[in-house]
This record gives sequence, structure tokens and C-alpha cells, in this order.
Amino acid sequence: MSTNIRPTFTNCLFSGNTTLGYGGAIFATLSASPTITNSTFWGNNANRGGALFCTTGCQATIQNSILWGDTASDGLEIVSSRSGSSVVVIRSDVQGGEAAVVTEEGGTLNWNAGNLDID
Repeated sequence: MSTNIRPTFTNCLFSGNTTLGYGGAIFATLSASPTITNSTFWGNNANRGGALFCTTGCQATIQNSILWGDTASDGLEIVSSRSGSSVVVIRSDVQGGEAAVVTEEGGTLNWNAGNLDID
């Protein structure tokens, strides 16, 4: 039995979510592999990772999406934390660009060509 969960989010709006913890809109861990396509993250708030917090084996892919206006004390838009976690960003508009993503403790970021930081 596989423990790898692969949720797919397409054409979704994640807006106005708030947590005192991690991932204002999405908190992914324990080998979750979310794919987020043609979606918008706006106005979410968290302590860490305003839009997305990816940790402990998470393999997240964000493509053709907008991450804008999210807030966090750490990782304005995205945090990739701990060994084995990675976030791939493809052809997306991310407020603050690559600087809005925090990688730590072995987490990785694959920032592809075609990403924007344009209002």
C-alpha cells in the first residue's frame, strides 16, 4: 500500500485563508505530491508559507498559477523545508519572485524559466 498522496488542484481559488501555523492555503507533508495548475492564491496568511508550506518528503508542482498578496512571517509565498521536500514552479506569476520562496534544512526549489513577478 502506497502512502504517497497526489492531490490535483486545477482552476482553484485559494483566498482569505488564515492559520497561526504553516501554509496559509496548503500544508503538504509526509510524501504528499500536490499538483496545482491554473490556480490563484491571494490574500492567505500564515506564520510560515503564506500560500504553501511543503515539508518532509513533499513534492509540490505549481504551474500556470498566480501567487499574490499572501503574507507570512517567513516565506512570503512558499516554504520548502526538510530533506526530501521540493517545490517546482513553472510559468507562474509569484509576487516577490524567487525571493518569496524560502528553502531550508535540505528543502529545494526548481524555479523554471517563464516565471513572472508582475502585477
